[in-house]
Amino acid sequence: MRLTGIYLACLSLVGAYGGREPSQETFKENLILRPLPDGRLLAHFVFDTEIEQNQSLPLQHYDLFPRQISEMVQRYHTEELILSFTQGTWRFEDWDTPPINEIGSGAQVLAKVGSNERGVYGNWKGLTNALSGMFCASLNFLDHTNSVVPGQTFKLPKGSQAQGQYFGVYNATTLLGQLPRENVCTENLTPWIKQLPCQTKAGIAALLNPHRLYDSDFFSMGLSFKPTCKSPSCEEIMLSYTQTLTAVLDLSRLMDGKKWSLRDIFDREVRNSCPLARSSSVQIIYPDTLNLQLESAHAKPKVHEISSFLKAAAFDLRNESVLDLQLSWEPFKAKTDNSAWISAHRFVLGHGSENGGIETLVTNNLPMHLNITYFDLIPWYLHVYAHTIKIQAHLGNGAIKELDYHDFQYQQPKIRGRPAILEFGLTLPPNSWTSVQYDFDKGFLKYSEHPPDANRGFNIG
Repeated sequence: MRLTGIYLACLSLVGAYGGREPSQETFKENLILRPLPDGRLLAHFVFDTEIEQNQSLPLQHYDLFPRQISEMVQRYHTEELILSFTQGTWRFEDWDTPPINEIGSGAQVLAKVGSNERGVYGNWKGLTNALSGMFCASLNFLDHTNSVVPGQTFKLPKGSQAQGQYFGVYNATTLLGQLPRENVCTENLTPWIKQLPCQTKAGIAALLNPHRLYDSDFFSMGLSFKPTCKSPSCEEIMLSYTQTLTAVLDLSRLMDGKKWSLRDIFDREVRNSCPLARSSSVQIIYPDTLNLQLESAHAKPKVHEISSFLKAAAFDLRNESVLDLQLSWEPFKAKTDNSAWISAHRFVLGHGSENGGIETLVTNNLPMHLNITYFDLIPWYLHVYAHTIKIQAHLGNGAIKELDYHDFQYQQPKIRGRPAILEFGLTLPPNSWTSVQYDFDKGFLKYSEHPPDANRGFNIG
């Protein structure tokens, strides 16, 4: 009798589960390898997970989509989310344009959060605490002293209001929080990998070796969540969750020789593709003038042109049992039309601990005018003098031109409270570099408010 009862209970559970309307989920993985002019190698991993939903939230059944992400954004009324962990500095002059937008050091959270009984900042605090526990990071320290509401830089796109109402996110507010001192380690990477359907057991994620990734000159890992409406009425929605990992590897420091395989680069092998992936590919992007040697005993790449000076060799892992890829190239000089369109460098002026200045050099490599928005998040203990803002453009003929800004917004800081925001629009002349400079005084700090490493000093974003 007991066995019969258990059998009937199992049948009822299967019937209840099978009666639901199944959701359509897809998973795609892609690895982009790009030789850099200085001999280094750029490795960019992209993992996309999407789920179609024809009924209102909340979702209750998940196959590929991370359940913890979906439950978190629903609980804290989050319409969009971008999280990044970065260490190192991206060298625009040597490595051209980065494949990602979030390249600032430390941790950064950008989210569009709605209001309910907890309020916007209550949901923001709950979101950052949930992310902190999920990725073993110090994101719970994102509070009113290092979180701001940008005015112009991150505008709500058109059509998102109806989308936000569908998700129960009314009057969504964009919030930005930064922790420039946050260190990136394997404690952050391990839970990030666990959200992949195959983790490191199969597919290109098998190459994610922490010992090689964290020994790179530049490392950045992140995620983004964004729902989109598939129809004007927003009755059908698509939830997109993208995980990216970018590393710049110095092959000459990791190994000897001029011919490298994937095993030599990552100390791991790709045995097969992820069986849950709809597409699994490896692409090598290189200039058409580069003498790139590709060797593989089992796989043959499909070579095609992606621009007037770039080619791509693609391997489909679904058709290959083992990807024993070997590649070699000589250091080359990048073409001028392949350089980064715009680059920025920011540093502190002056000396001592009482006053100083901040200068940002913005380079426009295009032969045309370029409209940009300058955004700066300044800690509360730096008292900025807005009247000292000085903007000079150094033109290609050696002339210096004073530039005027527009749509100026400045939020004054509060002592031990909110940080300052400096935001305005600029029009950069063609083929020029522009200097943005302003002065500040350093406020008085208690001994307990100083960072633990006195020789390193302060991180101001």
